[in-house]
Amino acid sequence: MLFIKSEINFTPKTIDAIGFKKCENGSFIIYLIEFKGDKIHNKTSKAKFKQYLDELKQKHDNALNFIEEEEIQDILNHIEPLYHKYSDSLLNSLALKPLETVTTALPLIYKDYCENNNPREIFDIVEFLRKTVINYYVVLIPDDETNTFRTRTAAKTLANAVVDGDVDLELRENYENNLKTYYERYKQAGIIDSYKFIDTSEFNTFVLDIFMAEK
Repeated sequence: MLFIKSEINFTPKTIDAIGFKKCENGSFIIYLIEFKGDKIHNKTSKAKFKQYLDELKQKHDNALNFIEEEEIQDILNHIEPLYHKYSDSLLNSLALKPLETVTTALPLIYKDYCENNNPREIFDIVEFLRKTVINYYVVLIPDDETNTFRTRTAAKTLANAVVDGDVDLELRENYENNLKTYYERYKQAGIIDSYKFIDTSEFNTFVLDIFMAEK
């Protein structure tokens, strides 16, 4: 009910997990963690867009006559620029999650908590988050270890879209570059302090490193 008003659902996009650590000097470090696996190529409509575009290019190459070739080329000239500018819901969601978690979800949840529990002390949650170190991690979880990722290096990149058993490098680079652009803006704006993509095989070590290390 917190995010519903007048029958309008305005639930912000949020990351999957939050961890925190209090340092000896009293400061906090917050860890935002988003889990994403190798099904990006199944969930993203951009991959389907790319598939249909490739099929159209194949039809162009196999055109039986000049008129058919020209007609297909005209279609390609119109839709190919759209593909390069196209941003699907999955990409938008991954881009917005750390932003809306920090600037919208956490402040609203804390406000609701204060209104319903009347704590003795109330602090400025926005100022607290601004001063807190916030690190953001995207964790890849491949569900087919035999052929999902070709190399360990490839598995460390968020946008490993596997199409027909191969890595679609163009789509991968599109996602990676777009997401890095968003995350770098958040970093420069002081919303997060760092961001990183990690492989699921590194996750246990990652958790031990950040929560069991000396504070």
